[in-house]
Order: sequence, then structure tokens, then C-alpha cells
Amino acid sequence: MKKLNLILKDASASPEHLVISIIFSLYVMEFVNLFIGSMGGIPAFMGSLAVYYMLALAVKTESEAQKGKAADKTQIKNFLINYVLLYVIVWIAMEVILFISRFSGWGNVKKLNVKQYFKGIYGASVSDSWIYIFAAFLVFAFIVSLFPLIFVRTRKYWIEYIMTDSVIHALICVMIVAVGRIFISGSGRKKAMCVFDELLLCKNMKIWQIMLFLAAAVILTVAEVYAAYRTALKICMMHQKEVKKKSVRISTVTVVLLFGLCVAGAGTVVFFMSPADDEEAEYTRVARCLTDDSKMGPMVYRSQVYVPIKIELDYDENGKALGYIGYKGQDCESRFYKMAVANVLYSDKKDDQTYMQMSGADRLSYKKMSVMEKVDSWKRDNVFLLWDEDWSSESAYSKEVTGYTECEKQFVESLENTFGEVKIDPQDFKKYDAYFTIESYPAMKDAVEGDNQIGTWVGCILVKDNKFYYGSYENQITGVQLQKLLDVLGGN
Repeated sequence: MKKLNLILKDASASPEHLVISIIFSLYVMEFVNLFIGSMGGIPAFMGSLAVYYMLALAVKTESEAQKGKAADKTQIKNFLINYVLLYVIVWIAMEVILFISRFSGWGNVKKLNVKQYFKGIYGASVSDSWIYIFAAFLVFAFIVSLFPLIFVRTRKYWIEYIMTDSVIHALICVMIVAVGRIFISGSGRKKAMCVFDELLLCKNMKIWQIMLFLAAAVILTVAEVYAAYRTALKICMMHQKEVKKKSVRISTVTVVLLFGLCVAGAGTVVFFMSPADDEEAEYTRVARCLTDDSKMGPMVYRSQVYVPIKIELDYDENGKALGYIGYKGQDCESRFYKMAVANVLYSDKKDDQTYMQMSGADRLSYKKMSVMEKVDSWKRDNVFLLWDEDWSSESAYSKEVTGYTECEKQFVESLENTFGEVKIDPQDFKKYDAYFTIESYPAMKDAVEGDNQIGTWVGCILVKDNKFYYGSYENQITGVQLQKLLDVLGGN
């Protein structure tokens, strides 16, 4: 690191180098988020930006100082050590900063201490936290594989290298996902979108299987370090003319391969996301969810609003199919939806339509909200929770259910007494800034234990332009009730 600092003292970076470094870092971040998972984000971006901006500049500066002479083995090793250390230091620093910000802000709604909060996210044992360790190794292996790029001076070869390297690591991630699916059963297979998601759903893995995964990650990382060193050495040892000739030879094969992959990928996306033929369209969409909370949020069918309930219905076997039900912003006309999702809305054979059931890739029961408002069964409960719209996705990356705050029963009663029976207008849900669901439970364990967090529907809160509304834009929350609500939400 000392030698690197001396080199950088005489270095002068062009605006172009800064732009390329930022684009490179954004690409790394997006690749990690897409194929590996939540180990990406700001830490990966900042780490990649630091190593590429500083070290590519240092390599160029030293090359100019030596009048174009290629770096030798010792120099390459030093650069590789600096590359690894700089990335790890920046990555850890950013992870610590983000952890502190989450712990001291909205992420710690339960007001846990540092140890409890850390265990809640990463688990208390190897069997809980191994996924984070595995994903960290996988990210690090990908970062190290890009080390030779700091020595590449031919733009064409630079692009070829990063594209080829990305394809290889994407295939590695796909293979890991395929292996992980062995340990997942049921509809959980359809929820995974990347390596992290896939392994997070693996609930029945034994210790020796976990150790095999971790050992494979370590071996892959060591192999990547060695391969990166050897590749960088070859690049530095090649004469400029030889580099150009090799670039032309590699270009033909690489471009054809990548073009074929792009065409195949684009064709697959177009096929699955394009509208299905009329003869294949068994149903059309008849209902839609009004929020991004697909587990507790309301849905609308023929202008009637329904809310989720905990009761298990069997209308998919003994009822009547009405058509597809789509989540917010979901396209129900594509082949992908019909083949992989196909959530169908069912009613009973009498067509009473007080109760509804969604069945397909997901399963959920609903009850007409107008009926729920008249029953007031929540009055028998003692625990009231205000659920964030994104609670389900937030809980997927935690060992405990998160994304909620507890309300006092008196506060909920005051809202109900003020606004009475609330009639939800689906039009209000087209544009809002935030959404919260209020559910009631007999006890806290009924809310946070088990796989089903649905309780008894009480109401919902919409936020628009810093104003809070109870179920409808006609019901603005003000005065003492607003202050109490802000206290529940953390004073923001």
C-alpha cells in the first residue's frame, strides 16, 4: 500500500477514467444484485470504484514511468495484494456504515441492542449465517476475476474480457441455483431469483452439506485469485502487436458466442413475456392487488374490495374459477405468467362472492371488506400491528419477521370511532407515497411465529404528500391522532 501511495502522488486521472470507473462499478453492482443477491449494493459499488479507479491509474502511471515496460511478476503480485486489501477494506467499511444506519433508524423497529439486532439479521450459528458467508465469497471471487482489467489498455479487449468473464460467472450462479433447488420443495422454488434467495429457502440442509458449499466457495475464490494473477501476467507479457493479434482472434469467437447468447436470451424473454395465443388464453385478468403487499394488502374484483384472511378455503377444488388475479403491475397476459404463475381467483359454486380464494403459484383467501367492516371481530384481540408495505420482502432476509410496529388498542379504537366503516376507493391506490396495514391478533406470538402473519383486518393507512389518511383520501388523520401515529412510526 505504501508503494501504491507513492505512485498515486504523481498520477493524474482524466475525466474519462472517472466516468469509466463509475460505469464499471455500476455494472459490477448490478451483476452482483442480479445473479448473487443482496451482497451487492452500495458496498460492492464503492469497493469496485475504489480498486478500479486507483489501481488502473496506478498501473498506467507506473507504465509511463518505466517508458512502457510491462509489469513483472513481483509488481503484479503487489498490485493484486493492493487490489484485494483495498476492496475488502472499503467493502467492510461500507457494510459497517450501513449496519449502523439501519440499526439506528427504521430497520430497528423492535429497539434491539446491537447483539440482538446482528443475530436477527445474520443468525446466531453457522447453520444460520453460512449463506451470507457463501455469498460474500462468491462476490469476492467475481471481483477478483476482474483484476486483469486494470492492465488492459485496448478498449475492445477490455469489453471482450468483462463480457466473457460475466457470462462464465453467470453460468456458475445458474449452476449453484440448480443445485440449491434440490433442497427446496413446493412453491418456494418459484420465489428464488438469485443465488442468495435460492439458498435462503433451503431449510433442510445438513451441516456436512453446508460445509461442502462453503468449501466449494473457498476453492472457487482461491482458483479465481490464481487465474487472475496468471491472466494479468499474460496480458503484461504480451507485446502490443501480439495483444492486437490475439484480440482479433479472440474477438471472432467471443463476439459470435455472445451474440448467440444475446439472441437466445432475447428470444426467450420475448417468447415468455409476449401475449399468449387466443387458444392458449384460458382466462383473462378479473382482479388485481392494490398494493405491493401481496400478503396483507387488499385486492379488487368488479369494484368490490376484498382483504386477506387466515381461513383456508378449498374453492380451487370445489368452487368456480373466475379468472386471473394479478399483483400490482403484473402482466397476466404473458406466457410466463400463464406457465409459471397462473394465480386464478375462485368463488364458491353458489357465487355468493363473500369469500374468494387465490390459487396457483400462490395461495391466499379473501373476504369482502364491506362485510368485514360490519363484523368488528378485531375488538376481541389485544395486539395490534402496523405493517409496512414491504414487510414480506424485508422478512425474507432476516431470521425474524420484521417490517412492523406495535400500536396501542386505544389508538386503533380512536381511529375506528372517528371514521367508522371505511369504504376503500381503488382509485386512491393508483398513486400514493406509502401504505400500511393494521392487523389484530390474540397475542404477539400469533403474529410473529410461523409462516402466516395474517391476522384480522382492521384498516389501512395511505400516505400522500406528507398527509396521512385512514383507508380513503376522504379520511385525513390530523391532530392528536396524527401525532400518535407519527410516534408509532418513529417520529418521522
